[in-house]
Amino acid sequence: MGEGEMSYNIPKNLLYTKEHEWLKKVDERKIVTGISDYAQQKLGEITYIEFTKNVNDTVKQFEEYAVVNTQKSSEPVYSPVSGKIIELNEKLLEDPAIVHEQPYDSGWFAKIETTSLGLEKQKLMTSEQYQNYIKEIEKE
Repeated sequence: MGEGEMSYNIPKNLLYTKEHEWLKKVDERKIVTGISDYAQQKLGEITYIEFTKNVNDTVKQFEEYAVVNTQKSSEPVYSPVSGKIIELNEKLLEDPAIVHEQPYDSGWFAKIETTSLGLEKQKLMTSEQYQNYIKEIEKE
């Protein structure tokens, strides 16, 4: 790693979006999602999180379902797949710092039931593709 280059945790078993969300397949119909380590580092300190959708709401792939607020900005969080929200991580409302500490574990945002992962997967990136994508945007 070159001087000044940041290091990001990009687990190999997950899929990623260009907006820096991750997706983990729980079973054939359920996924869990959140924001990547890269996203949480770039955002800076998260002051609060809002869910713009509720449990049982349906979302389309890349539709906003939450907003992350920092001292500098408000950033939308998008669903990596189409489906129905079956759970939202309410703990993030009280303690948004969890996203910084464990973005891929207790810092998850939503659990979604989907039937379209097979079709929509091609619009997502593997960990290797995501790593290369980050390298490209870091150059800019």
